[in-house]
Amino acid sequence: MLAEQIQRMRKSRGLSQEELADKIGVSRQAVSKWESGQSQPDIDRLLALSDFFAVSVDTLLKGSEGKEEQQQSHPMIWVAAATAANAAGVLIGCASWSSTQQTGSLIAGLILLILGVMIYAIGLFQCPDPQRKRMKVKFWKINVWLVCFMPMALFYNIAFQGIPAPYPLLNANTFIPFLLFWLVYLITGMAVMMTQIRKEKQHGW
Repeated sequence: MLAEQIQRMRKSRGLSQEELADKIGVSRQAVSKWESGQSQPDIDRLLALSDFFAVSVDTLLKGSEGKEEQQQSHPMIWVAAATAANAAGVLIGCASWSSTQQTGSLIAGLILLILGVMIYAIGLFQCPDPQRKRMKVKFWKINVWLVCFMPMALFYNIAFQGIPAPYPLLNANTFIPFLLFWLVYLITGMAVMMTQIRKEKQHGW
C-alpha cells in the first residue's frame, strides 16, 4: 500500500523517480525499491515524504486517497476566501475613498483586509499540520501584494500628504517619496512572492 501511495503521489506531481529522490535526499534506486515494495523508507524518510507531499504519515501508510484529496483541497478553500476578502478590501477602500474621500471608506477597506487575514489564520488552525506549509506558500505568494498595499499607502500619505488615504497620492512636492513608495512596495512584494515560488518548486506544489 505504501509503495502504491508513493508512486501515485509522485506521478500526480509529474515527477520522475530521480526528481523525487533529489527532493528528499535519497538515491533514485531507493525510490525505485520503495515503489516496487522491495524496501520501505525509514521514519526520517517517511517524515520527509510526508512534508514533501503535504500529507500525514497516516495517509502515506494507510493509502486513504479520499482523505488525502480532502486535505489537499481544504487549504485552498481558506486561501481563496482570504484572498477574496483582501481583494475586496483593497478595491472597496480605494474606489470608495476616490469617490467620497471619507475616512469611513478607508476603514471599510481595512476591516475587510483584517477579515481576510483572520480567515487565513483560522484556516491555518483548522488545517492538518502537513498542509500548513503549503497553505502559507499559496497565501503569501498572492496576498503579499494585497495585504501590504493599503497599510503602506496609509503610512506614506499620513507622513507626506498629511491625510489618510488607501492608495499613494501624488503632488508636486511628493514626487520622490511617491517613487520610493512604489519601489519599496515592488521590492517587498517581489521578494516575498519569489521566496514562496521557490518553496513551491522545492516541494513540488
